[in-house]
Amino acid sequence: MDQTTNNQEHTQGANVPPPPAEVGVRTMASDIASIAQSGGGAPKPIPLKIYSRNQENAKAAAAVTYAVPSIPSAAVRQGVVSSAAAETEDIVIKSKPLFSKPSFLFPFLGVLLIGVFSVAYFFVYPLLNPPKKSVVKTPVVPVTTQRASFEHKSVFGQPIDGNFILEILSPVSGMESENDKISSFVSGVTGSFFEIIPQSGDGQAFSADDFFSSIDGNILGSDFLNANFEKDFTLFLYKDKNGLWPGYILQLSAGKSPIFLQKDVLQKMESALTERANLFLTSPGLSMGSQFKNGLSGGQPIWFLNFSNASSVMAYGWFFNKYIAISTSLDGLKQAITHF
Repeated sequence: MDQTTNNQEHTQGANVPPPPAEVGVRTMASDIASIAQSGGGAPKPIPLKIYSRNQENAKAAAAVTYAVPSIPSAAVRQGVVSSAAAETEDIVIKSKPLFSKPSFLFPFLGVLLIGVFSVAYFFVYPLLNPPKKSVVKTPVVPVTTQRASFEHKSVFGQPIDGNFILEILSPVSGMESENDKISSFVSGVTGSFFEIIPQSGDGQAFSADDFFSSIDGNILGSDFLNANFEKDFTLFLYKDKNGLWPGYILQLSAGKSPIFLQKDVLQKMESALTERANLFLTSPGLSMGSQFKNGLSGGQPIWFLNFSNASSVMAYGWFFNKYIAISTSLDGLKQAITHF
């Protein structure tokens, strides 16, 4: 019994494990105590300066302090603290600039590009592409010549052999174009002196300028004629054995005198070669010279120019200090004077 009990105790004692190995644990308190035992002091704050790449920001940066224990070199040699703790004295903390180049430059470039685009859009583009002016088409309205309406009054106070209306519907090439029509009016009619009353298609009397312009026979010119003579005029026709000879009587405007106009009239009569020929009903031929000659008719001074057709002559004169009579026949001019 005792032996059995001793065997059991012996067996139990042999199964008891040995005590664990001692393990040393380092803590902040143990490190500080170890440093103090080796002659070191308590932890003290060491000021550290923060440097940055931007020198201006480095001047403005505040000093940052860190609590770093003062580690004696002996403790380092004894291995109490790690080499990393010893190197804290040489740590230089580099800070990032307040405005790094990329983050500051991009917004600036964006604003610059917007400004350049705005200037180009509002100032340069309008200069290169001016707005096109809108073209407004105005309807073309035919211009209708309005003739001044007036009542024709003949200058003849003495009886004549008759009168008739000559209707001119469109511009013609001289009085020669109206030869047949005029000849039919006086065919079989006795007498030698007639008056012709030219009218438009609507029955209105022609003014002197309208009539001479319609036959291309304005020997005095429109401006000179309208400035110095009345609108109304008298067209006469003299008939003899050699043919029909028209003549024209113009009345001076109020305040006008032959004394101041006769020189201009003579120059215009001599220079109007084509217009002179268009006053005849038949071609007068070539003019016999370039200048008018002086003469008398009924005791009145006249000017005349002969043509190669012996019966044709251009003669004119001033009468009663207010009329100028132009005739394609010298005898026709004499007849006109006797009928005033």
